[in-house]
Amino acid sequence: MDEIWSLEHLATVTEAIEAHTEPDDVICAFWSGYTFEAGRQFAPGTDNHFGIEISERLTLEEKLEYRILGKELLLALVEERRVSMIVLGTWMNSINTGVRQEHMPVLLGALRDNYEVVETIGEVKLCLRKEGGGPIP
Repeated sequence: MDEIWSLEHLATVTEAIEAHTEPDDVICAFWSGYTFEAGRQFAPGTDNHFGIEISERLTLEEKLEYRILGKELLLALVEERRVSMIVLGTWMNSINTGVRQEHMPVLLGALRDNYEVVETIGEVKLCLRKEGGGPIP
């Protein structure tokens, strides 16, 4: 079994999320198990980690109706710093295959501008809003 799917790895990542966030914080994790296990709030559209894979086939209205995180909603979430933490690593293949590659530089640029990696656990990176970075009204 791949180490990233072990219970030990899950416990380590969960403990790190808990150490860097508060119980009522909203986080964006591309594998919903981290958010659930850490007892944090799901960013809208991240409670189903399969959603992003179909997001390009839906209209914006359908994404909102079905609570599916698509590139437009993900970009707004990052640019407007709507979440305390973004967890990268596990289940990123959904992003790589579910979002058109020409949109990736914009998403990555917004992530780099608004969040910083505070801890790396294997291939998982925990990113917090940058200093002074509360949600932008």
